[in-house]
Amino acid sequence: EGILSYGPCQFPTLGFVVQRWLRQRNFIREPFWTINCTICVPMRASGDDADQPLIKSDPEDGPTVEVKLHWGRNRLFDHLVTTILYDRCLQHVREFGGGIVTQVSHNPKSRWRPLPLSTVEFAKLASSKLRIDSRQAMRIAEELYNRGMISYPRTETDRFNPTIDLLELVRLQQGSQVWGAFVNELLQGKFTQARRGNHDDGDEGASASRRAPQFVAAALPSWQCISHSRQYCSTSKLMVA
Repeated sequence: EGILSYGPCQFPTLGFVVQRWLRQRNFIREPFWTINCTICVPMRASGDDADQPLIKSDPEDGPTVEVKLHWGRNRLFDHLVTTILYDRCLQHVREFGGGIVTQVSHNPKSRWRPLPLSTVEFAKLASSKLRIDSRQAMRIAEELYNRGMISYPRTETDRFNPTIDLLELVRLQQGSQVWGAFVNELLQGKFTQARRGNHDDGDEGASASRRAPQFVAAALPSWQCISHSRQYCSTSKLMVA
């Protein structure tokens, strides 16, 4: 009697959504237990050999750093077994005065500087970092755009237009009491051109700050958004050591 609309992508996706929803609805909570351990490790001096063990154990011997240890078994659903293992740990400490480090591994990590801010990335970060939903975040961004605080926020471009003087945009933020010190570091040699993403809509470029506010209440969502936007954009221009 009518036309049945079928979407080769939408239908399977809807099936995944329903499957996930059913899994969450039918989920039954179970209590579990875990063992948490935190130790204070002496800070290694800059000239110390990284392969040599640290024998200082008294906090008075020097500054220490708090290290949170992760249990290899993560969690157990048996309270009695967890309690027995915990008592064994305490017994070992009482008998030997501490634990034994069996292996030390070093895993250096590095991260790319973020790409210039696009609309999708701004909405995601506003939600995860500021707890502001995407609709409210975009409304605030458009208000800031209308006030001349930032460039046009609705863009999928993740690169700055080559004609934009990024260094001048950074220099405009020197008077800020919040990030002015960081801006001065950029101007004193840490500034480098931002990364260029692969998306270019042909518009004026990624979102960026255009001028520094004289005063904005820190509790306002608009302040949070513009502060977040500026810190993100400044990080994208930071030189990687």
